[in-house]
Amino acid sequence: MILKETSAKIEELFSHTKEYIQNRIDLTKLEIAEKISTLLSTFFSTIIFIALLFVSLIFFGLSIGFLFSKLTGEYYWGFLITSGLYLLIGVVFWKLRTRIIQIPIMNSIIKELFNK
Repeated sequence: MILKETSAKIEELFSHTKEYIQNRIDLTKLEIAEKISTLLSTFFSTIIFIALLFVSLIFFGLSIGFLFSKLTGEYYWGFLITSGLYLLIGVVFWKLRTRIIQIPIMNSIIKELFNK
């Protein structure tokens, strides 16, 4: 009689343990899916933002080029000045790339991965 009760309790314990492990596996899968979907949505929204920013910069650069062309009287001077400004901005941006881009991206990825 005691052996049957003990055997039944052990079976129940194994059943609960198996159910618990399966629930933990499912929870882990859901957490990973949530983190991946958050990272992907952030990535794609950033890509769309960068594309729109790029198009805006193209039109802005053309506008500035034509403005300088009108002020100098020659198209080549206007666009040469504009390209020089872009070169200067590019050099400054390159020098500050770690602080401006790399560290914030690493921090946001780490924050998303370890956010509870």
